[in-house]
Amino acid sequence: MSYYSVNLPRYTIGEGCYQEIPEKARFLGKTAVVIGGKTAMSKAKEKLLEGVKDSDVQILDFIWYGGDSTYENGNVLMKQDVVRQADMIFAVGGGRACDTGKYLANELDKPLFCFPTVASNCAAVTAISVIYHPDGSFREYYYPKAADHTFIESYSPVD
Repeated sequence: MSYYSVNLPRYTIGEGCYQEIPEKARFLGKTAVVIGGKTAMSKAKEKLLEGVKDSDVQILDFIWYGGDSTYENGNVLMKQDVVRQADMIFAVGGGRACDTGKYLANELDKPLFCFPTVASNCAAVTAISVIYHPDGSFREYYYPKAADHTFIESYSPVD
């Protein structure tokens, strides 16, 4: 394949944008599993839970993605019952966490929502994943579907 076409995902941006999760997910599922980096999930967890509070969307679990976007880490996640039971995948973190979430959602044919916590890359909104070998060396590019929606939380630092 020398080329392919894809539409970039819809996105919601701004302080408090996670409040839009129930509205954006309403036709795609009721349950989600959060896959991401340890630090990213610890910082986003309360906002995610607040975003789905008193709605039809339930977060089933928060699971570390394994530390690198490898097929091996994705395959381990795919075998977990909670991942298989969830209607949707929420990928939280930087590029490698988002790329793992894209691989997982694509292989399981589940809707994907990205919650980037690093502004320096495009992983949350593109239909390409960089896949590494378990030793951290580059393996190949993987071409999943793009996220169904991306939420870019911003805030103003307190003076």
